Parts: sequence; C-alpha cells; structure tokens
Amino acid sequence: MFFGTPYIFYMIIQPGQANIYALFLSALLVYILLELDLTAARSWVVPGFLLSVSFLTKVDLWPMAGLAALVFFEHLRSKKAGWRHLMWFGLSFMVLFAFKFGNDFLKFGHILSNELSVVNSSGFYFFTQLFSPFRGYFIYSPVFLFAMLAGLWVLLFRRGQPESFGTRGPLILWGMFFIIIIKLFIISFRFNWNGGTYGGRILLTEVPFFAVFLAVFLKGLRGWGLRVAFSVLCVMLIWNILKIAEFMTFLEPRNFISYVDFANGWAALHGLYAFILKNIGLAASIEKIGLLAFLLAVAAPFIYLLRRVRVRHAVAGFVFYCAAAYAAISVMNYVNNGRNAELLRGYVEAGEMVVIKPHLFTMEENIGSVNEQMEFYESIGDEKEVRKLMFLRESLFEHTDDEFRRARPSLF
Repeated sequence: MFFGTPYIFYMIIQPGQANIYALFLSALLVYILLELDLTAARSWVVPGFLLSVSFLTKVDLWPMAGLAALVFFEHLRSKKAGWRHLMWFGLSFMVLFAFKFGNDFLKFGHILSNELSVVNSSGFYFFTQLFSPFRGYFIYSPVFLFAMLAGLWVLLFRRGQPESFGTRGPLILWGMFFIIIIKLFIISFRFNWNGGTYGGRILLTEVPFFAVFLAVFLKGLRGWGLRVAFSVLCVMLIWNILKIAEFMTFLEPRNFISYVDFANGWAALHGLYAFILKNIGLAASIEKIGLLAFLLAVAAPFIYLLRRVRVRHAVAGFVFYCAAAYAAISVMNYVNNGRNAELLRGYVEAGEMVVIKPHLFTMEENIGSVNEQMEFYESIGDEKEVRKLMFLRESLFEHTDDEFRRARPSLF
C-alpha cells in the first residue's frame, strides 16, 4: 500500500520532506497507544513528548494530538487517570512547545501558527478533490478509497471485537476514522489543488491509519471474499504505480498519441532507467537501496496475512520500517548537502528569492495549483469556476509583488 501511493516520489526523488518525519512519529504514536500501559502517571510523558515534537518540527501531526487526547479523556472518564497524569502529559508537551515558540520568534519575529491555520474560506473543493478525475485523491490513489471502505467495514462489523488491538482498540479505531474525515474536510479549503501526487504528502501522516484499517479488514475475510478483496487491491496498487510512473517519467496518456509526445515520454523513461541502473557514487547507491526497500515493502501485507500476524505486531514492524527509511533519508540528505548548498548559493548570488505565501506555500506552488484547477474546469466547460480562479490568480500575483518589495531590501 505504501509503495502504491504518491509518497514513493517524495521518499526517493525528493528526500528530506518534513512529512517523512511525521510518518515515523505517527506510526510510533499509534504503536505506543496500542501497547503502552498508560495507567501510571509518568507514562504520559511519552505521548506528550511526541505531540510537542509536532510543533517543534512544524510537521503535520495535529491528528496525532486528537488521537492521544481521545485516549487520555477515555482514561479520565474511566477514572484510570487523574491530575497527576495530566501534569506529566502537560510538562512533557510544553518543553518542546516552548522551544517552538522561541525558534519562531528568533527566526521570524513572531510565532507561526502552521497547521493551526489551514482554513481558507475563499474556496471549498471537498468532493472535487476527492473524486475528480484530474488528480483527485481517490482517483489518483484509489488505495486510499479502498482503505477508507475497509475502515467503515471495521467500524460497522468489528467494533465489538477488541482482540486484534487490545482493550483500547475500538476507541482508537473510532478516533482514527473521524480524524481522517475531519482532516480531509479542513484541507479542502486550501489554495492549492491538493490532489494526486503533488498533494499526496498532505495525507502522509495517516498512512499508519490506512494500513491498520486494511490489516483488520483483510484479516477478517475468508474464502471468496478474501480473494475478491485481494484482487481489487492488487488492481488498485497497479493503478497507483502507473500514476506514479506517469508523474516521475512524464508518461502521460497523451504521450502515446503523437510521435513527438511519445519520444518525449520515452526519453523520460530512459532517464529513469539510467538513474536506477547506470548512476554510480554513494548518493546514487543509497537511493537505489531505498528504492529496493520500497519494492520489498509491497509484499508486507501479504506476509502478514499468510502468517496471521496480529495487527499490533504489524504496526510494530511498520514503525521499524519507518525508522529505517528515515535513517536512510537522513544519510541521503547528508551526502547531498554540499550540492544543495551550491544550488542555494547560486540562487542568492543571482538575486533570486522565493516569497513565502499564506499557509506556507510559495508563489510558484500557489499559482501553479490554480492553473491546474483552471485546466480541469476548462475541460468540463465550467466557465464560472474558471473566472473565479482567474481572479484568485491575479490576487496572488498582486500580493506576491507587495511581499517581494517589502522583503528584498532586508536581504541585500
């Protein structure tokens, strides 16, 4: 499932995304909430620390806060937790939270809200972003849709069977599902398109949730039901991989219509072949190892099913896998750091700069995503929406020019 999503691009081609860190921490927190005995007051230092890291590193971990809070208030309701638990949780949370405030103030002169300010009421594209044939979440990555349906099945038919998760299993299942729904709703207000490969990293933190839903769903099936589910899942994985290949190598369907487009697509595919087989050096070798690791990860759900691995053990394996992936990415970043510094120095010497936009998007990303939306609505003949997006694009240009004039003197 992990390989059949847009994240393969960000893990291999663009390593260093903060969302990769978020993936590891979210998997770790799910494992802790399943396994850790939280009756002792000091045990709440662990989830509190993980949540504070989300603010320190500015990664998308606010759903984790909701999940931990759900478990905490359940302990309060059942009188398994009291003020001492809250004290330890708060102390561990506020330590790194204070560092985040200090870091923001020293760098920017004020505190950044980050993920707390994701709502933009100027546009709402919830259903379009989910089901649009133009890079919609569930069309571009149908494994997500399959996992959501698996989550519904688990909640409707297995919520009274906690043996796969332990005593907190049903509570965590409900929390996982509704946090994902709320997050999908909120991010639909953002400027950018958020669909397909470009916006797939928005849901990176939820990959452990989707994996758990699929694990419980597949484990509960037998006979023909299991065969049908696996067949559908395999087809969706192939679809995902083709979409990722399309993005990484520009092998879009239109590239096979004319000779010129086909030649461009073939050249892009040849470039990927050269990257995998011909590149030498430490950096290329590390990236090849990473690519092989993701190919091997495809077999993980099948192995779990055949060996009847308990869900909690599967999550533990996923935590270890995320940790190894993050370590490999860190090495890639270290190896490539010199090259990145040279590129950055070239941009500064040329007097070029990137202006940060609302919601931490750059001008290029904002306007590029608006152009993509305009392309889609033009293809379906929705002129009203096209005019609305044209006005939005013009306002982005105007706002960016003002910010550029204010920021440029401070840099030179």
